[in-house]
Amino acid sequence: MAKFNHADFAISKTTAVICFIVTLFACHHEVFSFYCTDSYCAEQTSEYMFPCPEARNCTNMGYRTFLDPDVCNCCEYCFEYLKENDTCTTMSEQKPTEMCGPHLTCVAEDTGVAKCRRITSAPDEPDDKPKDPNFCMTRRYEYEVAKEKGTLGIAQMYPECDAGGFYAPRQCLPGSVCYCSNLRGERIFGLALNSEYQDCACARDIARLQEFGFSGRLPHCLSNGDYDELQCVVRTCFCRSHPEKLFAMHAMNDSDCYDPTIHVFDEEQPRYYMRDCELARARIEVQIAEAELDDTKMIVADMPVCDPDGNYAPIQTDFNRMYCAALNGTQIETYEAEKFTAAATGMNCYCARARLLLDNSATGKPKCCSNGNYKPWQCIGETCFCVNSLGQQDPSLGQVYEDKVDELPCYPEKKPEDGTDPDCVYE
Repeated sequence: MAKFNHADFAISKTTAVICFIVTLFACHHEVFSFYCTDSYCAEQTSEYMFPCPEARNCTNMGYRTFLDPDVCNCCEYCFEYLKENDTCTTMSEQKPTEMCGPHLTCVAEDTGVAKCRRITSAPDEPDDKPKDPNFCMTRRYEYEVAKEKGTLGIAQMYPECDAGGFYAPRQCLPGSVCYCSNLRGERIFGLALNSEYQDCACARDIARLQEFGFSGRLPHCLSNGDYDELQCVVRTCFCRSHPEKLFAMHAMNDSDCYDPTIHVFDEEQPRYYMRDCELARARIEVQIAEAELDDTKMIVADMPVCDPDGNYAPIQTDFNRMYCAALNGTQIETYEAEKFTAAATGMNCYCARARLLLDNSATGKPKCCSNGNYKPWQCIGETCFCVNSLGQQDPSLGQVYEDKVDELPCYPEKKPEDGTDPDCVYE
């Protein structure tokens, strides 16, 4: 009986999703010529066409997946999870029927028998490159060891890993915010409160498309990184739950997926599904095009930068300065940096955006540098500790009581004479 490795399968599944998104949004003139619907699958898998193979009934915790790579993956098949220490195989020419369960991988033993073992390190890299020390299951193992020893940091983050051991789409800072992440744990678009639902599916798909160099029309996300239920291509729209039902953009306010708290509809001045940032960019692009028709060149110093939700990206420019922006483009508090300075280099505004989201939070707000990044030192109650650029505690640098915060290695050597909290040191 053939068996399958869970970590290997995770990548192929993601790739299939990306291929579908590219097909859906890259070809405007053919985008609605084909749909993967229940009625399509029922027709394709009927006894007169291509019936699905007989489904297996899993007796263990089954992992349902698309086994046969047809156009719409209409046929489902059930894999059985193998438990830790179960015998498995890394090579087989037969159809797989079993796989090592979540966070397990098939490892060949010295005895010649392969068994499902817990993933604790990154997969081997090509050309003998060193393994990724920031691999999700590596960080999770470190967390569990620290917890067992009683050395866990007060704000040490518990890494959320997917079944293959890579970073899950959603990562959370304890008592603060959650952000979307790629497989390597790098932060991507999408931010939400810990208490809010967030799957980051849209943010993940767009990040993958951008890695592949795709720059065409992309789907609309929500600000938390999830998919917007209402999608429009050119001037035709549809609801993601019913992609076969099309409607004109000017009628989107009558659709089931129109949400007045998210979507902007102006009958007198149509926005064509654009939000404030997209609209501002479009107007400038029209002015540039009109100038070219008049054989003149229009110089635009500060083109708005938009996120996948159509709102303003965290960092905007204004002549000689860069500033942290809210979704509507207004500056967040006083967070800014002069262009071409050390403070502008590496500016991410992660802390400023977190403060904005935590405005009414009972747990308090993080400390930010003047450029909107996280200060390398943070405090919860009377305990202070060091963090990285994402706001994650670095437990290797220790933690101290607030009155001894200047003993932290991440704290500036020079403290203001007036006793105020010093700004960050930009190098």
